[in-house]
Amino acid sequence: MFVVGRIYQAVPIAAFVVWAALVGAGLLAATVRGGIEPVDYRTYHRAASALARGASPYQTPAQSLTLWRSYHRLDAAHVWCVVR
Repeated sequence: MFVVGRIYQAVPIAAFVVWAALVGAGLLAATVRGGIEPVDYRTYHRAASALARGASPYQTPAQSLTLWRSYHRLDAAHVWCVVR
């Protein structure tokens, strides 16, 4: 009886884990199919490519400043989604 009770307790947790995995896989497939790479892969790939060329994986201070100023302009204009 004790084992059956434990199984019934684990069923909702297992169902949630399966549901979350399916949703995650569906979202990932939709973004990749839409031509959008996951951010972590893109960041890693850019840094690895720079290191392979013997360059620094980091932006220059001027590039960083330009990027943050563009974010500030978008935020000041209340545009919260970045269009590529």
